[in-house]
Amino acid sequence: MTVFPQLSSGAVAQFPFQREMRQRTLANRSADGTDIRTADVDFHERVWEISFNGLSNAEWESIANLFTAVEGRLREFLFLEPGANLLSWSEQLGNAVWTKSAGLSVLGGQADPTGGSAATRLTGGGSAGFVRQTLNIPAAFHYSGSVWARTASAGAKLRVSDTGGLLVETPFDGSNVWKRYSAGSHLSSLSELTEYSIVAPAAASIDIYGPQLEAQPSPSLYKRTLKQAGVYPNARFGMDVLADRVTGVDQHSGVIRISWIPSQT
Repeated sequence: MTVFPQLSSGAVAQFPFQREMRQRTLANRSADGTDIRTADVDFHERVWEISFNGLSNAEWESIANLFTAVEGRLREFLFLEPGANLLSWSEQLGNAVWTKSAGLSVLGGQADPTGGSAATRLTGGGSAGFVRQTLNIPAAFHYSGSVWARTASAGAKLRVSDTGGLLVETPFDGSNVWKRYSAGSHLSSLSELTEYSIVAPAAASIDIYGPQLEAQPSPSLYKRTLKQAGVYPNARFGMDVLADRVTGVDQHSGVIRISWIPSQT
């Protein structure tokens, strides 16, 4: 998998970085001089500008190797947006992107810990069940999975896995009080798939809110997502030359520009 690398810290970027959303307007001038303008609904672009400072030789080399492999702007690679929620439809666990085990009931519109009604109630059947989302992202990256949960049952848990048996998980405490749980992973796996799961014991009732997976060691504030989350499999470099400024021994700095245009994917 051709993917933009993480730093040795497990982060994708250093802060601050910039992200822009660009849109295009179509203009047509008629014979009488009248201008007709409308939004081009088939085009938009996201652009990230990331400044790196103090990177080690190995960290800078990993970026340079990717730049060479994709030939600058020419070819695509996978980019995981820094700090973004990688899960799609984070408040619609009935959506098809979420896989549910047989017998597990999923009911949205429940009271959530922020005072709203965006939580989801999972009710297990006669055996243990799960709801999960599988992403086409390398399992060996640093990830932080998190979720708000409330249950009176023992045995429920948050799990991040490589789909092949390697996993990390965090149990819910059964206190029936809203708490945010997290599970950090850095699996020694060659799998190009990563799964985020909520595991429910038989006959248990679990309220969950804000499922989130981030490409970093620790969780940040919850970000609600719809169809497009923080996974961009067809990103490109927005530059023809990778400029490296050496500031000392084993110290590299530079500015990286990355763009994503869905109409060109």
